Amino acid sequence: MTTKRIEKKRNELIQIVKMQSGTESERLKKLRELALEVGASHLSPNGNRTANEAELVSGIQTALQTASMLNACKAARKAWIVALLASLVSLLSAIAAWAAVFEWCVRQ
Repeated sequence: MTTKRIEKKRNELIQIVKMQSGTESERLKKLRELALEVGASHLSPNGNRTANEAELVSGIQTALQTASMLNACKAARKAWIVALLASLVSLLSAIAAWAAVFEWCVRQ
């Protein structure tokens, strides 16, 4: 899930929770739909009944948090590779600098 989509779903959750004009069953229906969209369960933790509003909100938040963490891990993996390449370039640069200093000392 992309960061923009996560943010959109988080805002959607906030709007559903803030709903006052609709009935409770309408809010629950929208929460169940959102739970299915983000990959959260729409059942209670023990699985024998449909989740209530608090359980749905908690499940949706957990799914969005997990998606955010996965995105952060992917970004960290890319940053690690870039940092490794940068350190290798700096190592080669340091070696070249010391070689130049050594050559200058030998010629003196």
